[in-house]
Amino acid sequence: MRSAAFRALVGFGGTLLALGSATLAVSTATSAVIRVAVRARQRKRLVPCKSCCDCSSSLTSSSSATSSSTPGKRRCCVCRGRRAVRWQPFAAPLAARWTLCPLCAGKGRQACFNCSGTGEVVGSDEEVAREKERKEAAAEAAAAETIDLR
Repeated sequence: MRSAAFRALVGFGGTLLALGSATLAVSTATSAVIRVAVRARQRKRLVPCKSCCDCSSSLTSSSSATSSSTPGKRRCCVCRGRRAVRWQPFAAPLAARWTLCPLCAGKGRQACFNCSGTGEVVGSDEEVAREKERKEAAAEAAAAETIDLR
């Protein structure tokens, strides 16, 4: 026979477990819905990152230190794209030592700090309007080009 105190304790623990699980499920679902809504709203205001994308810049990709062929990536600021850094553990070294770059892990490229590697940032109203006009002009040019080809 179990005592009344034991049954009350088990009942209380079960109630806490059920309420905690329900609260966790509701909060997880709510945060997922809010995350989707915020991303959908931000997607309307995304413009190319000026730090890593050379989409609208007049710089050539060979002369620019920050431009890259992959949006969201830029040349590593520690090794400057060499993939290794000179490391001297002693004040008077006997020989030069090279080690793998700790920031880019020897890839020579790192994620852009401005856009976190996505290639797009949330822009101001003026930037969003300019980007919309640029996209519309590119679409019109593409449409005119397809009409001329026929």
